[in-house]
Amino acid sequence: MIEKKICIETKNLCKTYYNSKQGVHVIKNLDMEIYEGDFTIIMGVSGSGKTTLLYLLSALDEMTSGEVNYGERSISEMKPNELVDFRRNEIGYIFQGINLVPYLSVLENVAVIGKLKNRKNSDVVENCKKLLCELGLEDELFRLPSEISGGQQQRVAVARALINDCDILFADEPTGALNTSQGGNLLDILSNINDKNKSIVMVTHDLKAACRGNRIIYLKDGKIHGDLSLGEFRIEDLEDREQTVYNFLRKRGW
Repeated sequence: MIEKKICIETKNLCKTYYNSKQGVHVIKNLDMEIYEGDFTIIMGVSGSGKTTLLYLLSALDEMTSGEVNYGERSISEMKPNELVDFRRNEIGYIFQGINLVPYLSVLENVAVIGKLKNRKNSDVVENCKKLLCELGLEDELFRLPSEISGGQQQRVAVARALINDCDILFADEPTGALNTSQGGNLLDILSNINDKNKSIVMVTHDLKAACRGNRIIYLKDGKIHGDLSLGEFRIEDLEDREQTVYNFLRKRGW
C-alpha cells in the first residue's frame, strides 16, 4: 500500500472568540492530517466548528494558538505579504455565499482573480475562457451573474477558485443553495477535479455530498469525534456508500 503524503497538518490548533463576558472555544487542541489527493469531507452539527476550521486551514482566519503546517511551512510564521501570496497562489476557496461581483460579466468575475498573479492580460483571458468552457459555461461568458442560474453561478465560483491553479481547493457548503439537479452537477465537477489529483477539503451537511469524499472527519464541540475512510468514489456504489455514511453519522448523534 502506498503511503499518502500529508499536505496539511494541525497541532494543538485552537480558536477562541471573545465577547464582553467570556471566551467561546470553537476549535479545541485539534490534531489532524489532510492527505494529498484526498477529497476530505468535514461534517458536524451546527456550531461544531466546521467553517471555522476551514477558515483556519486556508489562512482566512487567525488561530488563537497551535499550528497549521503546509509541509515545512507554518501559517502562523508567515508575514502578511507571504500570507497574501499563499492565499493567492496555493489555495482556492468556494464560499458558502457565491459572492460574484454583480456588475462584472462571468468572464470578468474569473479574470479579475486570475490577474492577481500579474500575468499577461491576454493569457489570463484565454485561461479563463478555457476553464469556463470546461465547466460548461461557454455560452455564458459575457452575461452578468443575474442573467444565469444559481447552478451556473456556483460553477463560476468554482472557476474563480481554480483559475490560479491552486494546490488545494476548499469548499464551504457549495451545494447548500442549489436544487438537487444543480447540486448533483456541481458534485460531478468536484469529483472530476479530484480525479485529476487536486486535493479538496469540503464542509457539508448533505449526506449525498459527503458520499463524494474518500474520507469524512466528524467534528463535535471543536474536536474530532470520528474519522471514516470510504475509498474511491464510484457512482455504482452510491447506495451502499450512503448507508455506510448514514450509520457513521447516526452513531455520532447527527
